[in-house]
Amino acid sequence: YFVTKDMRVDLASTRFRGTLPLLMAMVARSGQSIHSIEPVGISSGGALTSRSGGAGCPGWRISAGGKDIYYFQEDLSNGSLASDKRLLTFVRSKGAPVTFIKSASYLMHTDGFSVIRGFVVNDSRAILQDASGVPYRDLNQSGLSLTLYGNYTGPLDIFGEHRQEDLAAAYREGRPHPVKPIDFGVGYLRSASNACLILARR
Repeated sequence: YFVTKDMRVDLASTRFRGTLPLLMAMVARSGQSIHSIEPVGISSGGALTSRSGGAGCPGWRISAGGKDIYYFQEDLSNGSLASDKRLLTFVRSKGAPVTFIKSASYLMHTDGFSVIRGFVVNDSRAILQDASGVPYRDLNQSGLSLTLYGNYTGPLDIFGEHRQEDLAAAYREGRPHPVKPIDFGVGYLRSASNACLILARR
């Protein structure tokens, strides 16, 4: 996983600046060829546009393997999304998303990220995440069908305040959702013995 404050330094200190080289490397490692890369933005109405002076959410459209990959730079806190919903409008225009969240710093566990939390829960047709994404309590109350994978051992010490006792109980008791094994690590907890994934489906 990436540490944001380190990325600001690391991604500006080499010839390969920014996140685009990382995205290109990941596409190549997946065995795909990149056909085109285009700088894009999102208009105030939520439409994809060129990266002009009036566009927000600067980003890239990468065409590879017969699909388009969109990457946008955006502040997902309430202070940004409550007043400017162009990114959410654009995502909705693509249909109900399948959302993947990992190593998310437990931001959606806080009141300051309730807008994006609500969007993920209410608009996604499926969510796959580690414990740092949407709080388990919100998923459990959402009416989504949940399956738990791996083992929940709690957060890293720096995120200790976000321990989820209800999630620990669900893993320990094997109810009210099925618990299935995984044989790989993910997110902050990179060994299979303590990795946790939650699958929520509408």
